[in-house]
Amino acid sequence: AQSAILEKAKEAFNLGCKLSIDVNYAKKLWSSQEEALEVIKAYCKFNPLVKISEDDMLRLFEHKRTHKGIFDFFHSEGVDTVCLTLGSKGVKLSQKGKGTIQLPAIQIDVVQDATGAGDAFWSGFLFAYIKDKPIEKCLEVALQLAALKLQNVGRLPDNINILSELL
Repeated sequence: AQSAILEKAKEAFNLGCKLSIDVNYAKKLWSSQEEALEVIKAYCKFNPLVKISEDDMLRLFEHKRTHKGIFDFFHSEGVDTVCLTLGSKGVKLSQKGKGTIQLPAIQIDVVQDATGAGDAFWSGFLFAYIKDKPIEKCLEVALQLAALKLQNVGRLPDNINILSELL
């Protein structure tokens, strides 16, 4: 699967497509940390939009890195835009040559279910991105969708048109 994904990513990149990746790392899914890094670096050569959490970076590198260190790692591998989710502390985004943007998380009274909040965040970001919204608006939509997910058990509610309401 890894070679097929990398082959198709290269093909899409060469056709002018913008790729994305939500970098996750779990030891049980990889034969080694080195292999995971090798595959992630290979994918990063196609300049995808990258989403990474502090937790996944800690699992991947097995030690805490500064936010600048995380951004520098991905930028040095060919990535222009890196989105670092910080859980209840919000998000930081670094664009190569443009500096960073930091936004706080939307405060929620009661978290019902955190499962899928990162996926909801990235879905919101990518939706706004493909609608050509400014990068800060992409982050705002992402944070709103993550907050909505945190307030609902299971999947997002299907009785509202979530994304159009956020834009």
